[in-house]
This record gives sequence, C-alpha cells and structure tokens, in this order.
Amino acid sequence: MSCTKCHKALISNSEVLELHEPILTPKNSCQGSPDTSTTSFNLDPNEVVNKFTDLVNNDTSSVSTNQDETFSSNSSNQDAEVVENVTIKQRLNYLNSFDVVSKQKLEEITNRAKKINNNLKLFLIIKVLSEMKKNDSNGDQEESVLYAYKLKYSFYSVTKLTNECLCIFTNLHLLIFEIKDFEKFHENVDFDLCMVQVACIDINQIEVIEIAITQNYIVLTVSINDELKLLYKLVTNDVYQNQAILNSLLKTINESKKASMLKQIKKRNSVTFKNLEEIVNLVEQINIESDIEENMLFSSKLNLFLHLDKIEIIGINTLKNGSIYENCSYSMFIYNNERIFIVEENLSYMSSQNKNEQFVLICSTRINDLIQIKLFKHEETKIELNILDESSNSVNIKWMVKMNKTFQLSQFIYVIKDIWEKIFFVELPISL
Repeated sequence: MSCTKCHKALISNSEVLELHEPILTPKNSCQGSPDTSTTSFNLDPNEVVNKFTDLVNNDTSSVSTNQDETFSSNSSNQDAEVVENVTIKQRLNYLNSFDVVSKQKLEEITNRAKKINNNLKLFLIIKVLSEMKKNDSNGDQEESVLYAYKLKYSFYSVTKLTNECLCIFTNLHLLIFEIKDFEKFHENVDFDLCMVQVACIDINQIEVIEIAITQNYIVLTVSINDELKLLYKLVTNDVYQNQAILNSLLKTINESKKASMLKQIKKRNSVTFKNLEEIVNLVEQINIESDIEENMLFSSKLNLFLHLDKIEIIGINTLKNGSIYENCSYSMFIYNNERIFIVEENLSYMSSQNKNEQFVLICSTRINDLIQIKLFKHEETKIELNILDESSNSVNIKWMVKMNKTFQLSQFIYVIKDIWEKIFFVELPISL
C-alpha cells in the first residue's frame, strides 16, 4: 500500500502548521509536561530529535505509561492504592509523591510497549508489511514492527479516520488500523477481519510534530512534496499515553537509516494561545492590545493547563448544555493568578485547515470565590471545588472535576493553594 494513497481522498495544497519563533515561558512552569517550546530550524533532523529528547529527559515531570501486552491501552493513574484513614496532611504528602516519575519507570513503560502479541505481529509481517514491500520500489531496507499503541481517535485533515484504533510503529512507517471487532481482536484471531488499515505514514516524511498544550494528542505534518502536506492528529485523551507515543516516535525517527525531513517539534502554538485568549477576553470583557509580544504575554500569565477526564457542575447552569462537538475533550486552566477556566476543546480542529472554534467556555470562577477543596479517599484523581459566586448573589456552586492523572491533581493543589493563601493569608480549607 502506498503511503500517499491510503485514504479515500487527499487534500492538495495543504498548508503546513504555522511555524513561529519560540515562546519563552517561566523555567518552572506548572503544566504537567516538559517545556516543549518550538525546537527547530536549519538543524540536522537528528539534532532536532536529540535536542527535544534532552528536554524531556531533563524534566522529571514528563511521564508516560502503558499496560497491555497486545498494545498499550489507557494507562493506570498510578502505582499505589490510597491508604485508608489518612489525614489531610498525609493525603497531600501522598499526592506530592506523584509529582515526578523516574527515568527507570519510563524505561519499564517503553519495554511494555514493545510486547506485541505474537499472533498480531505475525499478521502484520505476513499480511501488511510484505504487501507494502511489493509496492515499494525502494524496498531495500527490511521493515520490522516496533511498538503498538491504542488511540482514542485519529484525524486526517479535519476528517475523522476512525474511533478506537491501533497505531503501529515500524522502523519505516506509522500505520493506523481501525478496530472493527474488539471481541475478535482481544481473542487474537482473524486480524484480517477485525481490523482495517486506514493510514500509512512514512516516518521520514514527517516534517513537523506539534504537541497539544493539554498533552492529549499530537499533530503530524507529513510532507509528500513541495505542494502537498498532509495533517494527521493522533488523539489519546491520556497524557501518559501521549508522552509514550511521542517518545517512541522520536526514537524511531532518530534511529532511522533514511534521511528525515523533520524540521520542528513544537508545543507553544500561537493559534492555540490566541483562541484561549479569546476565552479569557470573553469572561473578563477586556482585550489585550495586540503587539509583537502578544502570545508571549498571554503564555506568561498561564499558570496551569490540565487535561480532564470528567466534569460536573452543581448549583448553577453552565454556559452550555452537553457537548458542542462530536469529538471533544475537557481542560482546566488558571490564568494570571486570578481565575479558573474549564473549556471544551474540539478535537477535529486543525488550525491551518478549518475555521471552527477550537475551544468553548463551559464555566469560570475567580480564585477568591473558592471557599473549600474536597478530596476523595477512593478516587485519587477527583476533586470538588466549593465556590461562593459573589457575582451571582453569593450562589453556592460545586465543581466536581476528575483529573486525568494524579500528578495533575498534585500540581493543581500546589498552584491553587499558593495563589489562594497569598490572597487571604490563611491556609486554604481542604477536607477529605
């Protein structure tokens, strides 16, 4: 199967994702991820990968995980269970212990990702890779299966390829399969009937890797020729899983024997910051004056940005009912030490391909309206925020929020406590 002919249609003259100068951020920015600002330019592709890998390795808050020996599925939140009858102080210390993950743990996770079921590997080699080699005129290099990951969604341009799919890394390609029959798939039989290939990406034609600020997806710009560039979005909705896929992708590119087109690895997308700024302006009813430092100014005031699993608002209607977008995720961010926002993100959004809104505001509150935080003994990523909304006749509101991972909850509590206690000069009330 040809890498450029594995879809129903190709978009010609596609624009590459916007390329911008690096946006500087505070060294110890609490975003649950390494500072993966734009890394690029006039470098050997291996230097691009090595420079980015060094950033990841030097930041101990970078985490990734996977479990399944057939493919890496949604990762577990952590390695230990919550101890019964703990005090608030003990619980906070427990959460703080998940603020970092060791390099040894990352190595263990990577090794699990390589443990692909033998039947699946045999199917891929005999039925898939052998057919690809027949159609490849330059098929001198032997192709082998390296990693397998599960994706929540995958998009080609703004068109969704598939839900629940399998992402296979070889030393030459990234293959995406739609899983048609999960029962047969998990029985490890009839792979040719239960899964269908929907995309084939040449690893060495990847020109730009963009990492979501929420760390729940990556966008690949694939250069076919000077006029044709294809966009793929690989959505995990899991920050650990996303980091694992990114690590595998960089390692595969770095070890490739062919020349790579990789020019840039970036996270600080100016379009995303501009869209978030519009959310802030909508609430604050102010406009930051436009100048050359606009995106830098906004990002410097972004205290925290986290991907969420679930949200529930009790006590007042939110700004919207139900999901606006068919494929979405939820995020929470703290801006300028003053306000907490919860937004819905449109996962089919591609900044250079469509004009749809990227974010929709669900709700927001001022930090000084927060009166108490509640933690949960048996749900260690869940938190309840009790809010007294003074702008709405002192209405009491509860935000029930489930973080994606425990280290995110740890970071949120650390940041929100610091801001709140500097306002009121007393400890933030936390119950369990």
